[in-house]
Amino acid sequence: MPLCLAFWSCEYVRPTLNAPLIQYAPAGGYRLLNLAPPEADNSDGLFLAATFSGGEVRASALAFGVLRELARHEIAWQGRHKRLLDELDVIFALSGGSFTAAYCALYGDRLFDDFEYRFLRKDWDTELRTRVLWSPSNWIRLWSPYFGRAHLLAELLDEALFDRKTYADLAARRQRPLLAIHATDMTSLSRFEFTLKNYAGQCRHQPLDFLERARREGGVSAQVASEALSYLDVKKRPYVHLVDGGLADNMALRGIIEGVGLVGGHEQLLKLSGVKNIQKLVVLAVNAETSPDALEYRSDHVPIMSQAMRSMIDVPINRYSFDTVMLIRLALKQWQEDLRDKPRGVDSPFAPDAKIHFINASLAEIVDPDERLALMKIPTSLYLTEDQIDRLPCRIRPHPS
Repeated sequence: MPLCLAFWSCEYVRPTLNAPLIQYAPAGGYRLLNLAPPEADNSDGLFLAATFSGGEVRASALAFGVLRELARHEIAWQGRHKRLLDELDVIFALSGGSFTAAYCALYGDRLFDDFEYRFLRKDWDTELRTRVLWSPSNWIRLWSPYFGRAHLLAELLDEALFDRKTYADLAARRQRPLLAIHATDMTSLSRFEFTLKNYAGQCRHQPLDFLERARREGGVSAQVASEALSYLDVKKRPYVHLVDGGLADNMALRGIIEGVGLVGGHEQLLKLSGVKNIQKLVVLAVNAETSPDALEYRSDHVPIMSQAMRSMIDVPINRYSFDTVMLIRLALKQWQEDLRDKPRGVDSPFAPDAKIHFINASLAEIVDPDERLALMKIPTSLYLTEDQIDRLPCRIRPHPS
């Protein structure tokens, strides 16, 4: 291939980047404040936030099973009979959990009609390999420094699952739950909602006061604030390169912790979201974690490369996820004590007798040890067998605390 043609082909297959925002609107866009008001089917009185972990199809299947249980569980709330799913307000998700979360936010109850055969029971690994091996145009595209395997998978999912929908479609739908999908910024390893090109300085956006304040005050919030403010320097950060969100937070829980620290407290975070008169605040963590098989390490032989690679990825993620769960437990316990012991203003988002709960829907919570190990050994893959799919959704029973 002539050199000029090679350069042309690289530029030709460059994916379209995100368009700039013409004018920043502090109260506009896709945010909880602009979705269905509390007098609709979803009330603020029972505020339910779910987090879906990573784990590819294993995580998707577990998240699907939990949502199906929420749909099956009927409650009597504020004089009305409804499903627990109807009170789902926010989903934080990443990696495998984001497929189920996005489908739920886009299509509502259609999730239970066709998500299994459109996603869970399809062999996406084979679909992706077919696109690579049997399409000469994709051979050329994959030579480009601007194009990779992830772009092919995105195209495939866009066509076969999400019908080319975007966040604009979610905003137009104006229905809860709010969807927040996280990735990891390769530069800072901070969580980040998907963006590609940095247009800082073009929409007259002003740095939020609480970010500057948090950076000055120090602590964990200072680091998060500094990461956020770094995007204002478009010369240093013209592009934001994203990888799997699990590297920064495989539980999708840190957004809650960090958000509270940045804005100055959990009540302030809820007030900024327009939430009022909460009687029960529930955080539901869906964790499709894995566990190493000790039987693989009984030999005195040096571990093979695949074993070493799995350990280098899974062990740090699992330990970090354990710490994150402990942090959210401690935070919610402190919030409950604050509600009990500290005076609240007239604009508090909580009702006088408000309660806060944490539910850990994790594969590690399965009581039977053999069943627990078998499910935690299901591979992190874009394809699972029919038996694996059938076993995952119905085995978990969340434990509240």
